[in-house]
Amino acid sequence: MHVKSGSYTGTGVAQSPVTSLAFTPKALIIKGGANIGVFRTDTMAADSAKPLSGATALATGCITSLDANGFTIGTDARTNANGTVYRWLA
Repeated sequence: MHVKSGSYTGTGVAQSPVTSLAFTPKALIIKGGANIGVFRTDTMAADSAKPLSGATALATGCITSLDANGFTIGTDARTNANGTVYRWLA
């Protein structure tokens, strides 16, 4: 099992890859600023993530994919607001 954590600064640009993991994550949690954190597992449908509190519905545009060496984020402010620093755990 691999576990890694890190951070990135949001740009608001769609399909922004984070490629510093060196493995495909099975699960990913992202939290930034005052935004509600989100998580995704490798068994969830493409472009879906679950908010860690509040609404029970899946969110789209947050974590668009889990990739061979990281993950890709969409434009949702919970994972990619311009200038916001996000922390992640995979």
